[in-house]
Amino acid sequence: HQTRYVAGVAPGEEVTPAHLEVAKRNIDEHFAFVGLVERFDESLLLLSKLLRWRSCVYPRLNIGARTAPVTEDIQTIRELNEFDAELYRFAAARMQSESDGAGPGFPMAAAELTGVLAGAGEGPGHEVPITIAADRLPLVTSYLAPPGNSDGP
Repeated sequence: HQTRYVAGVAPGEEVTPAHLEVAKRNIDEHFAFVGLVERFDESLLLLSKLLRWRSCVYPRLNIGARTAPVTEDIQTIRELNEFDAELYRFAAARMQSESDGAGPGFPMAAAELTGVLAGAGEGPGHEVPITIAADRLPLVTSYLAPPGNSDGP
């Protein structure tokens, strides 16, 4: 469905390789940012830098137990989602390129953000405040600071 939506394919119309190329072009030409759910903290940090936001923190909600992957009919699932899988690989490569070019402070700031968030929000009494003091996220604060501003955003 992602390829269909991003390429603007009408409901009921078959998605083709040409639509996949339209979706990729639309991402390149019309999307300021692409993030990945499995790299959510990094995505949020990159987006915060792009939009000049202060550090964004969030509570981890709806965390469920991991279950074994579905193995039945996996080939059918792959075939039905081949264009979305390729679009995902395209988006993942774009995000990797953005994180590679995000500057030397990015990996450490991302690790700090993930570490702080991983230690909070795990059950009652461990809620994550909407804002976390800059002293708990000094690398994130430094990374997000506008050039020439050591006070942070």
